[in-house]
Amino acid sequence: GIGDNATTPCVDPACTGRTRTTGLYSARCRLVISAYCELNPSDRECELHGLGDGCLFLPGSPPCEEDACTGGDSEGPACQAAVARYCQGKRSVPDPQCSLLGYSPALRSSVPVEDTP
Repeated sequence: GIGDNATTPCVDPACTGRTRTTGLYSARCRLVISAYCELNPSDRECELHGLGDGCLFLPGSPPCEEDACTGGDSEGPACQAAVARYCQGKRSVPDPQCSLLGYSPALRSSVPVEDTP
């Protein structure tokens, strides 16, 4: 998210300050967030500030890349089918957006599971 490294708004004094002109909701911080999100549009935190790439799924995931979803019809049947395929498929990393939509995490196990009696 926005706080993942030292060049982010989470550590910038314009956003971390507690004065009349600084802090998370200050105009100065909003400029810092805007600049950061312009360089990092796939950061999900930017999406929450209305400055992202428009996709709440993990960056590079099929719902963020498929034409059916990126053309502005994210509620259409073709996009919904792509989301269902993605969220019901097995992944090595869970996608929080799938959970929010009611899909159970389907994780690929890297360690074989043994049957126990």
